[in-house]
Amino acid sequence: CSKINNSNGNPVEIDSETFQLLAFADQCYQMSQGMFDITSGVLRKIWTFNGGDKMPLAAEVKAILPAISWPKVKFDQTSVILPQGMEIDFGGIGKEYAVDRVTAMLKQAAPNLSIVINFGGDLCVTKPKANNDTWTIGIENPGLNDQGKVAVQIRQGALATSGDAR
Repeated sequence: CSKINNSNGNPVEIDSETFQLLAFADQCYQMSQGMFDITSGVLRKIWTFNGGDKMPLAAEVKAILPAISWPKVKFDQTSVILPQGMEIDFGGIGKEYAVDRVTAMLKQAAPNLSIVINFGGDLCVTKPKANNDTWTIGIENPGLNDQGKVAVQIRQGALATSGDAR
């Protein structure tokens, strides 16, 4: 990602895994009608996501908008060209992708086990427990103390949490 972001508009050779991530990012962009855009990570230059209430000025947002445009990114199975001044950020899909990859490897290594994979709130359950029972996953909102606890039953599949949750 760093090599692509520092390429100054020059082609960067990519492997098949990076191609698959870019293709998935493109699918997310298309499905969301442009609302999900991995080039929007440049907003962190003007927007601090620290829980505070400081908002960037309209002029700052307007100035950075030209650096956000997934359709300007060109890629194929062997290379990617990111226009100068733009960046990609896999933060919106990277952790889920990593959970999926680890899940696939563990299913292959231990096909008979029921396994829970948890990467900081992005979870996957490979299959029901041996007795066909569900896994109980606790979700907590730290801001609500004892009131903010929920238990979710998962037999198989994935769950992603976001925000101020544990």
